[in-house]
Amino acid sequence: MALVAGAIVPHAPALGLNTGPARIRTSAELIRAAVKSLPLDDCDALVMLSPHGRASGVYSGVMGSLDAFGVRGLSVASPTELAVAEELAREWERPFLEPPLDHGITGALLVMGWMGDRPVVAATLAGTTGPGAPGQVAGVIEEAIGLADAVISISNARRIGFVASAHTSAALSPSAPLLDRPEGHALDEEVLAALRHDAGGMADIEPGLWRAAGACGAGPLTVFAKIFSGRRAEVLAYEAPAGVGYLVAQAAV
Repeated sequence: MALVAGAIVPHAPALGLNTGPARIRTSAELIRAAVKSLPLDDCDALVMLSPHGRASGVYSGVMGSLDAFGVRGLSVASPTELAVAEELAREWERPFLEPPLDHGITGALLVMGWMGDRPVVAATLAGTTGPGAPGQVAGVIEEAIGLADAVISISNARRIGFVASAHTSAALSPSAPLLDRPEGHALDEEVLAALRHDAGGMADIEPGLWRAAGACGAGPLTVFAKIFSGRRAEVLAYEAPAGVGYLVAQAAV
């Protein structure tokens, strides 16, 4: 058995809801079209990783909503594979977390319109961006390296697909959360270059650059880098309508 698919998807709720200004709706259409082409059905389970957890761990169930974003009555749910989730938590040496999911998983499932018949195993890393974020970038990257080893380990007995729910810089324009910073553009250039030549190069990006660029994706993209090191990835879409990098990519497996 082996890892049979690898993908990067964004999780901004607006991309799934198709709301907001015209530039965001246009980007959302491009993002969703790219996501639709991802080869994610040919796996026994799909491991999805969020960067926005209240703590690092593996969810015991896959259900969540966007209530925290003021969107009432909209929820997502997916079957999970409890045995795979337990094995992943054990290999990673991290706890089970009770639902509801954080928005890094909920938003990604919404953007994906996930209706696959393969179960989702949802994991998360302690958030490093936003007010009161519990994690530090360097520590989360270290945890991500351990998770990459765990994902590879559980793929020895079954066909696993891995999805990194991640955004790149939040400093790509004057309208971005961190406004326009040179570090934001530098980070995204490094990420895109690594994907197109060797995805493993993302693991060499300094924690300080992730932090200065305000990128929530440091952890998930490090896991992707470690799992698919030595392989190129196809960038299917890259949009930054609100000054935040939204990326869709698939690994060559």
